[in-house]
Amino acid sequence: MLVHVVGASTLFCGFVYFWVVDHRFMEQRRLMANSMSADLSKFEPSAVAKAKRWPKVELHLHLDGSLSPEFIARRALVRGIMLPAPPERLRYWLMDRKLDKLKKDDNKADKGGNWPVFDFCNQFLQTNLELREGTADLLSRLGSDGVVYAEIRFCPELHTREGLSEDEVVEAAIEGFRSQKQVAGGLILVALRSKDSAHGVHTARLAAKYLQKRNDLPGVVGMDVAGDEGTYPLATDKAAMVEGVMEALKLGVPLTLHAGEWPEKFGSLANLQWALDSGARRIGHSIAIRSQPELATLMKKQNITVEVCLTSNIGNGFKVANYSVHPVKTMQEQGVAFSLSSDNLLLSGDHAHAPSPTAEVLHLVYDVGLGWEAAKMSIINGLKSAFSPVVDQEFIERIEQKLN
Repeated sequence: MLVHVVGASTLFCGFVYFWVVDHRFMEQRRLMANSMSADLSKFEPSAVAKAKRWPKVELHLHLDGSLSPEFIARRALVRGIMLPAPPERLRYWLMDRKLDKLKKDDNKADKGGNWPVFDFCNQFLQTNLELREGTADLLSRLGSDGVVYAEIRFCPELHTREGLSEDEVVEAAIEGFRSQKQVAGGLILVALRSKDSAHGVHTARLAAKYLQKRNDLPGVVGMDVAGDEGTYPLATDKAAMVEGVMEALKLGVPLTLHAGEWPEKFGSLANLQWALDSGARRIGHSIAIRSQPELATLMKKQNITVEVCLTSNIGNGFKVANYSVHPVKTMQEQGVAFSLSSDNLLLSGDHAHAPSPTAEVLHLVYDVGLGWEAAKMSIINGLKSAFSPVVDQEFIERIEQKLN
């Protein structure tokens, strides 16, 4: 068998990464092998049991950033790829690479490109089988953590490197979603802001083509614009992604936008201001509201729900220093609707903090300090702002009865 070594060589500066058991690894053993690797040991067992038992919603979750190390290891074996770390250390290795990139250039993405850690994961999502199994595996893990509704997002173009068309990519992911019945929801197609306007328009049209019409068959439920907000702003009508946003709205595709995610020094406040008037029904992150709390009035007027990703935002202290100062406090104080999400189960957070649906509830309740009622409302808000037609008033009431 031909064996390719993929480590720091192919993706990170040309050197093979060899792992050793060191004191840092021993200190991080609590970051377990699977993607639900959040450390919940500091919380009371009764609180953990309650948060896990509650039915939960994930509106903001990237497929490529949420693969399990076990899935990656299986696909690497089939592909003849030697991983840069064993499965139980893969997340730790990826956190190293994230931190290296952050220190190097504030995590900038190349024109037309994506971040290296996502490129690493996407090499295992290039066939029909990988996309079907990757989607189904993610939903299975979400279901085991109490998630009842999820919208999984990905950029179809990133999965065409081995011959699949973008239509075939979307159809494979839909098939993976439909292969299970435990978690309701659908798919969100992502346009990368580092790419050109044609990419955005094409993504909008692709989303419209596969838009879910029936509540019993999951499909595409919306479109998103994501990526390096600092280098590729979406703050004026001259930005590359504007045409794609307008096309989605014209075609009736529900829209969510990453906006106000990065530190304000990168211009994220202007991105958030533009997003609020764009016609989007939801906004991802919105931490820049801390610099202009009065934007909450417009959020409420436009009936916008914010997809809040606590652990993702505090990773390495780059965007938010810690849970206790997260701008979700401002949203709660100002009456802005928000819903908790994990963002990337494998790639979000840092060496000491990993997300999971249950963990995000506990962090909101205890580390942010907003309590159980706020956590309950975040779940209800997520259902009320869901894009899939499967979520009707009966669905919401049924879930609400289980929140106690």
